[in-house]
Amino acid sequence: MTNQEKVFKAAIPYLVMNPTASIEAIAASASISKATFHRTFESRDVFFNQMADYAIETLKYALDQNTFSALESRVLHAVEILVAHGDKVSFLYNFSHEHNFDTLNQKLRHELALYYKDIEQAYDQGVLNQEVPLVMLEDAIHALVSNAWVQVHMQNVTYKQAFSAIKAIMYGGIVHETDHNK
Repeated sequence: MTNQEKVFKAAIPYLVMNPTASIEAIAASASISKATFHRTFESRDVFFNQMADYAIETLKYALDQNTFSALESRVLHAVEILVAHGDKVSFLYNFSHEHNFDTLNQKLRHELALYYKDIEQAYDQGVLNQEVPLVMLEDAIHALVSNAWVQVHMQNVTYKQAFSAIKAIMYGGIVHETDHNK
């Protein structure tokens, strides 16, 4: 693991939990000095762009290990993988607006093409709720994953509980339909 990867591994969860953190605080979270941070990364933008690349590479590697053959199983396992890497998902989807969102989104779609293809296919086949536009469904999954990771990180729930909750929301929605709300 390179020094940059060590910094990214510490900085991503720190930034998710402390989104307004200064460079000094980010450096401290990675157990390096501010001076070392600036020697390693020539600017804040370079740092964020390289960290985004690291997050995408990590997600791609993890998602590429998903070998389930059935589409629904692949989608559910992908979500489970994303929960385990929820800090990276949260970083990419919550910080990208500050740092070349369009470029980052294109890179995400390219590098994680198999994941997005599975989500689209599950949507087209009615496995996922077709009453919601696909782009909103993708955003909802990423938001759920990000929030689940925070709850696990805060030790409010386990990974298993977080994944079970996301699965329940994906299949049952948030409001259970009854005669009162039809």
